[in-house]
Parts: sequence; structure tokens; C-alpha cells
Amino acid sequence: IELPASGKLTLNIGSYTNIQVRAYDGGGTNLFKEANVSGSTSSEAKQNLSVYAEKGKYYIDVLSTTGDEGKFNLKYTFNSYSNNEIESNNTIESAQTIQPNIDINGLFSYRDHEDVYRIEVQQPGKLTLKADSYVNTDIEFVDANGVKLMERDSLKANDATKVSRSYVHLLNPGVYYVK
Repeated sequence: IELPASGKLTLNIGSYTNIQVRAYDGGGTNLFKEANVSGSTSSEAKQNLSVYAEKGKYYIDVLSTTGDEGKFNLKYTFNSYSNNEIESNNTIESAQTIQPNIDINGLFSYRDHEDVYRIEVQQPGKLTLKADSYVNTDIEFVDANGVKLMERDSLKANDATKVSRSYVHLLNPGVYYVK
């Protein structure tokens, strides 16, 4: 499977025999735990597996777990996500600098669970950060020395439920990071 962009990949699996399905990237990293689908000649077993993945090539292995013969079907769907974050931005050293009044749309995937953004404040004033999330996300705000300006806040969300928060800080000129 070649994904043209980052987004959500869903595998729809049906089987009239016992199979194991494994999805992995070019480096051999699993996208999710192997799926065992146990059907019979008279009853199709179905399972759907979803994962967020970056643009690239992915591979699917389907194996008979019992050596039995039988039919199965495999279909995938893909919904792209237009993110404008620049990877890799997983550390303070590789943090993406963000500008005022520009939304950043990020994506956490099976292999990328952290993003760090750099904010440069030129003059004293009020900074408002707004966060919208569709996944469980922890947000932390620190200065250039790593001193926490805000305790970690956990946003509990999922694909169907967006959680929004706003954070307001009075800041002096300097460099700050959102993790």
C-alpha cells in the first residue's frame, strides 16, 4: 500500500478461515499488533483495524494460522489529513517555530507521539494558546531553560470527540516551547 499523504489507514478484514494479519512499514515496524481473525467455512469473521500513518509505503502479510485452506478478503480505506507541521519536531532541538495567528495542524501516528513547537516572544505581553485535539494529548508549556510555566494538562479526546482548551500567559521577551 502506498499512502499519498499522512492520514488514517483502515484495514477491513473478512475471513472464512483462521488468519493472522500484520501491517508494517519499510523498516519492519508494526503499525499495530497482529490481528487474529478466526472464521469458519460457514461463518465469516470480520475485523477492522485503524492506524494513523505518514506518507509512504506499507506492507500487509496475511498468514494461515492453522494451515487450513479457505478464503479471506482484505480491503483498505484511507482518509488523508492535511497537516502543516514539519517533522521531525519531537525535541526542543528540532522544535518547529510557529508564528502568531497561524493554525498548526499536527498528526500523531503509530511512530510519532510527540511534537514540540517554538514560540519567540519579541515584547512583553499576553500570549493565548488554543489547542484542539481528537486524541488523548498532554500539553506542557516551558521557557528556554525548561522551567514549566504550566503544569501538564491532559486532553481526553477521540476521533469522535474534539476537546478544546485555551491557555493564557503573560510573558516577557524570550523563547518558549509548547510540548
